[in-house]
Amino acid sequence: MKSSDISNNRINLIAGSGKFALEVAQFLKNKGKLNKIILIQKNNKISNHFVDLCYEIDIRFIEKIISYINKSGSNKILIIGYVNIP
Repeated sequence: MKSSDISNNRINLIAGSGKFALEVAQFLKNKGKLNKIILIQKNNKISNHFVDLCYEIDIRFIEKIISYINKSGSNKILIIGYVNIP
């Protein structure tokens, strides 16, 4: 089995604010499915719990979000949480 096969089963979480986004991140990590977390809204609860997995990108820079996902090694994405659109 290739290492890329393992990473393809993992999920990139695009998270906004709220407790539910934290609960989903914890669930995915416990299941071994969490690859990276892209925070598009300030969420101190997630950034404090997942320091090594978080990357903050403003929602206005969608190109950066797409580029980061492409480089992450996983094409599975889950978008969850509340976001204030600027």
